[in-house]
Amino acid sequence: MAEPPQFNAGQIMEAARRAEAEGKLDFALQFYRHVIEHHGADLEAYEARDSFQRLMALQRDQRMQERRARADGATSFPLVVREKPDEFAVDMPVEPEFEFKERYRAGTNLAQGANWVGWMLVGIGSALGAAGAIRMPEALAVPSLFDLPNGIVIGFITAATGLALVFLSQLALAVFDNANASRHLLAIERAKAEL
Repeated sequence: MAEPPQFNAGQIMEAARRAEAEGKLDFALQFYRHVIEHHGADLEAYEARDSFQRLMALQRDQRMQERRARADGATSFPLVVREKPDEFAVDMPVEPEFEFKERYRAGTNLAQGANWVGWMLVGIGSALGAAGAIRMPEALAVPSLFDLPNGIVIGFITAATGLALVFLSQLALAVFDNANASRHLLAIERAKAEL
C-alpha cells in the first residue's frame, strides 16, 4: 500500500493562495491553519498567520454586512472593500493574543547572547588546550592537576563551561520558542471558536 504524498509548506501555501484568489475562503483558511499547525518552524508559517488573521477579519466583516443587509431587507453581497463607517458599523477588535507578537524578547536575546559567549568560551578553551599541549608559552606548560600542563587543564575547564552554557542557552531558546508557538495555537483555537 503506497503512502499518500507529503506536501511541503510552500506547496500548501500555494494551494491556499489559489483558493483565496478563487474566493474559496473556507478552504484557504484550512490550508493556512494546516501550515501554522504542522509547519510552524518554516518561514511560510509567518505568512500563513498573517493571511489567516486577515481572512478571519474579512469573514467577520462579511458576516456583519450580511446581518445588516438582512435587517434592512436588502440582498447581501460579499464585502470586498470595507465600507465607510456608519452608525450601524460595529468594529470587532482582534484579540491582543491573536496578533502573533513574539513574546519573551528579553529572555530570547539573553539566551542568544549566552549562546555566543558559550561558543567563544569553547574556542578559547580549545586554543588554550592546544597551546598547553605544544607547550608554547612557558606559563601554560607548567604541570598542574594530574601532571598535565596548565594550558590543557584551563582549556578543558573553559571549553566545558562554554559547552554547558551553549546547552543551557539553547534549552532556554527552545522553551521560549515553544511558549510562543503555544500562544499562537491558543489564539488560532480561539479564532476557530468564533466561527
